[in-house]
Amino acid sequence: MRTFVVLFALALLGAGLLQVSSAEPMRGAHCTECIPIVHDLFDNITDTTAQTLTKELDKICKLLPTTVLRLGCRKVVAVVVEDLVHKDLQWRNVYTPQQFCSLLGFCLQECCLSPVIPEQVHVSLTGDPTQMVVMWTTSESTNTSTVLYGLSDDPNALSSVATGNQSTYLWGGWVGVLHTVILTDLTPSTQYYYQVGSPGQRISELVYSFVSAPPLSNTSALATYSFAAFGDMGATSVSDPSVMLLEQRMLTGQLDVVMHAGDLSYANGVESLWDDFMRKIEPVAAHIPYMVAVGNHEVFFNFSSFKHRFRMPVQESGSPSKLYNSWNYGNVHAIAYSCEKDFGLAPDIRPGHPQYEWLEQDLAKANLPENRARQPWIVLFGHRPFYCSLNGTRCKVDAPRYRKDLEPLLYKYKVDLVVQAHNHDYERSLPVYQGVPTSTNYDNPTAPVYVVSGAAGNKEGLRTDFDTTLPPYTVTYLETYGLGFFQTVGATELHWQFVSQKGEVLDHFEIKRS
Repeated sequence: MRTFVVLFALALLGAGLLQVSSAEPMRGAHCTECIPIVHDLFDNITDTTAQTLTKELDKICKLLPTTVLRLGCRKVVAVVVEDLVHKDLQWRNVYTPQQFCSLLGFCLQECCLSPVIPEQVHVSLTGDPTQMVVMWTTSESTNTSTVLYGLSDDPNALSSVATGNQSTYLWGGWVGVLHTVILTDLTPSTQYYYQVGSPGQRISELVYSFVSAPPLSNTSALATYSFAAFGDMGATSVSDPSVMLLEQRMLTGQLDVVMHAGDLSYANGVESLWDDFMRKIEPVAAHIPYMVAVGNHEVFFNFSSFKHRFRMPVQESGSPSKLYNSWNYGNVHAIAYSCEKDFGLAPDIRPGHPQYEWLEQDLAKANLPENRARQPWIVLFGHRPFYCSLNGTRCKVDAPRYRKDLEPLLYKYKVDLVVQAHNHDYERSLPVYQGVPTSTNYDNPTAPVYVVSGAAGNKEGLRTDFDTTLPPYTVTYLETYGLGFFQTVGATELHWQFVSQKGEVLDHFEIKRS
C-alpha cells in the first residue's frame, strides 16, 4: 500500500513511482491531526503569499517523527505551494481541509469502491491501426492485467487474450493501480468486444466494444471520419450534458475519436476528482479512443496524474515528452501540443528548443507527398490559444507570444485547423496569418483556421469579457456551454459544428478544397 510516509521519502529522493507493501502500519497516520491544523489555517490566515503559506504548512510537517520524513514533507509542501501560487487558486474556496491534507499526502484517497473490480475503463490510439490501448483502474494490484477480446459480444466467445503492466503514482495521497494493455494484430476498421480484469480474481461484468482504426491508405483518405474536439470539461454535474451529447453521437455512429484539448478533470491535485472524471467519461471512453492534450489544471505534481492515467502515442511519434505527441487516424494527422511548461511561459516552443524541434520534424514528415496523400488534413489541438478575443493577459499577451514562436511553422506546413481551449467560451477565426485574415471565406484557405472550444462544462463558469472591438480575424463568439465536432470528407471538405449541450447547432463552417 502507498502511504504518506513513502510519499515524503520518495519526494526527498526525487522519485514518483513505487509499489509499496511494507509500510501498511503507517497507512493514513496523522490525517486526523492534519485536518484541524488546515481548518484553523483556512479560518485565520490573511496573508496567502507563498512564504507565509509555506511557513504555516510547516506546522503539519513537524508532526512527522523523523528528520528524513520532515524534510520530505517540506519538499512536498514546496511543490504544492508553487502549483497553488502559479495557478492563482483561491485555495480556501477550492479545497476542503481533508482534500488539502490529501494534497499534502497526509490523508489517503482510495480510487475505487472495491479492491480488484475494474473501473475507469478507456481506450486510446497508438497511431497504428492494428493496435489499441486499453486502460483501467483497481484499488489494489491484481495477479494479471488482462484483456479478453474477440468479434462477438458473447463473453464466452472472447477467445483472444492480451496482458500488460501495472503502475501507480503516489502524489496527492492517491491509492490505486493503473492497468495498461496494448492490443496488437487487430484487423483495421473492425468491431471488437472486450472485458478487462484478472481471470481468477475479477473480470469486468460489462462487455465493452470499440472499432479499430481504419487502415492508413490512399483509399481511407477518401472516406469520412467524425471527431469531437473541446477542452475544459471537469468532473462536476455542469459537464453531464456534454458527456450525454458525446454518448448520443457515439450511439448514432457520428463519433470516431474524441480530442480533449486540456483541463480534463479540474481536480487541481485532488485525486478523487480524477477518479470521478474517469468514471464519468467511461461510457464514451471505453468505446471511442479518448485522445488528450495537457492543460494548465493538470499542472499539479509535474502533471503526474495526466502522465500516468493516459497512454498517448509519445514513443510512436518520436516525442521527447509525455506532454505532446501526434497520431494518424484515417485522413487526419493530429498533433497534441503543449504550452504548459513553466506555467505557460512555454520556453520549449521557441526555435531551437525540444518541442519546437520535434514539431517541425513532425510537420515536415506529415507534409511529405506520400503522407499528405494519406492524411490530407493536419489538425492541431491543445489548450492555450494562439488566437482569441478576450480582454486580459491570455489573449493580449500570451497568445501573441505563442504565435510568434509557432505560427510560422503552422503556416509553412499548411496546417488546416487548430482547436484550442483555456477560455471558457467558443469562437472561431477566418483563415489567418500574423493577425491578418488571408481570406474572407473558407474556400481553398492558405492559412490555418483557429477555433476556441473551451466550454465543455467546467465548474468555473463561462467567460463573458470579450473585447468590445473584435479583431478582424474573429468571425463569431458565443458564451454558452457546448462541444465542437468536425467531419473530414475525403481530401476536399472539413465540416465543423459547435453544438450546445441541448444539441442545437449554434455555429458551423466548411473548409473546402478544389
